[in-house]
Amino acid sequence: WRTVTAQPVWPTGYLERYLYLDVPLVVLMSATLSEREAVRLSADRPMQYRDYPSRIPIADRRVIPLKMTAMSRGKANYTEWVGRIDNWIGARLDRRLLLDTVSYDRAEAFVRMSRWRDEGILITHRAKGIEAAMEEYLHREPPVVLVSPVVVRGWDLVQDQCRGLAIGKLPF
Repeated sequence: WRTVTAQPVWPTGYLERYLYLDVPLVVLMSATLSEREAVRLSADRPMQYRDYPSRIPIADRRVIPLKMTAMSRGKANYTEWVGRIDNWIGARLDRRLLLDTVSYDRAEAFVRMSRWRDEGILITHRAKGIEAAMEEYLHREPPVVLVSPVVVRGWDLVQDQCRGLAIGKLPF
């Protein structure tokens, strides 16, 4: 018989020397920071912004960015926004979808203006109703779309429980 010994490896001591190469400040992110936002956050301190193209072909990406419309306060084009999301839904009527609207006002606007509002596939809720809405969503057969600003933490939607996610507004 052979013996296998395992012990934890603590990479901290190697990061500065081999990965960060003595760079005084490194920001690691799991999201995208635009150059404009990086410059704003740097408060005029010297910085270097690097933007690299994806090495993954678009057809192989699990996350596909769709061209949307500006949704800034006072500039929001709800008709175009709803239309593009409606098209996204229309191409995916064979599955469960989630639309993260970022706010209850946008959720209400989407449901009110969507061409799917009378088809019985949209589920939405107010502040205290996420549990009931999620329960209904999980027990319905596709097509079904949960329109919610609060499915951000604590929900584990696996396999066919959610086959598409649209984020209605990103912060840049």
